[in-house]
Amino acid sequence: MKCDDIKALYDDFKTELLGSEELSAVNKHIGSCNDCNNYYLENNKLSKLLDNWEEIEPQNNYVSKFWNKIDETELNSNKGVLGFFKGIKTAFVVPSLAVALFCSLLIVNMYRTSTTSPTSDEDARDNIFLLEINDIISVEGYESLKIYGLWYDLEEEPKEG
Repeated sequence: MKCDDIKALYDDFKTELLGSEELSAVNKHIGSCNDCNNYYLENNKLSKLLDNWEEIEPQNNYVSKFWNKIDETELNSNKGVLGFFKGIKTAFVVPSLAVALFCSLLIVNMYRTSTTSPTSDEDARDNIFLLEINDIISVEGYESLKIYGLWYDLEEEPKEG
């Protein structure tokens, strides 16, 4: 017999349900094959260990205590508005607060920049400078602007290039 056949017959061998021919063949194979002998010994150790195992029996009122605990948990979890927030974990609260803080800072910054005047001292000096240039140009007329090449007489053809 092959090792796989012996392992398939092992449960019947252990409970002595095999016929005399199969029983002698299994005994002969286990005696000659180290792997099957080790398998046989390990299974015997395991069955002895399981036979010595003490079964744990629950208390008589285990089921009623279990359901009472479930009912108590459900009642405690549904206590008004604050009961809703008791189940929220800090893993959800901390990122949510960070996003809320970021959004509020963004809104405050947008409001602050829209209510403040964007002009500064440099802008005021630039405006004064531009007004002075405007006064100079208006005194000299458009003739002074011809040097920039942007203005030309309407009677003259514009120069290319």
